[in-house]
Amino acid sequence: IYYLPQNHPARGSGIVLCYPMGQEYMWMHRAYRQLAMLFSRAGFHVLRFDYYGCGDSGGDTEEGDVTQWLEDISTAIEEIKDSSGLDSVTLVGFRLGATLSVLAGSQRNDVDNVVLWDPVVNGRSYVEELLQMHRAWAENNLPDPGYASENNGSLEIMGFPLTNRLRGDLEKINLLKIEQRIADQVCFVESGKASDVSVVRHHLKKLSNRVDYNHIPGSKEWIRSAGLNPLAVPNQILQSIVSWVTEVNA
Repeated sequence: IYYLPQNHPARGSGIVLCYPMGQEYMWMHRAYRQLAMLFSRAGFHVLRFDYYGCGDSGGDTEEGDVTQWLEDISTAIEEIKDSSGLDSVTLVGFRLGATLSVLAGSQRNDVDNVVLWDPVVNGRSYVEELLQMHRAWAENNLPDPGYASENNGSLEIMGFPLTNRLRGDLEKINLLKIEQRIADQVCFVESGKASDVSVVRHHLKKLSNRVDYNHIPGSKEWIRSAGLNPLAVPNQILQSIVSWVTEVNA
């Protein structure tokens, strides 16, 4: 979905919003819509899209993988550049969406800014986190919770498939091993105090001209309760993201 800037003249960077996957996609859908509108009102061209096999996009839910999703981000970058006439691009992502933004930026030379909201730093740890989330969810919601239901080589995590291929892709991710330029300017938005995020923040300082950090206490509780209240939106976080992107594009 393409959002035109509501202020004229438009600001000089197009925004591409990169979703997380699975249950986190559902939790963030309303927040991403709100974020897109906030960016539009601040004068930005904005593109919000679904990866192949996710949301309203084409493909089966079991067909998505990291390689395809990175291609989708590249396609989105080209689309917003063509539609807006701008050369500058800003990627914004939450959790796996933030991680994919880093990987996409490392493969291109036209990403100027990246906002990383609670990024996944280590894919193997992330997969284990998903499995733990499924255990807790299943114990509360299923009569026979089990560990994680398996179907045709896929694990089902809270109702979303985790294929062997996707699991393998995720487990290869380690942001500390990236050595290519990511973007000129990077902003971390963190709702907790994860030690791995602190380490990768310092690592990315070698690969970017500017790395900023914004910790927003209490926002972790919103993420945990998002599944119970889909109308809730973390306004403080969204406003901080828009403010940072506006400032670096002033």
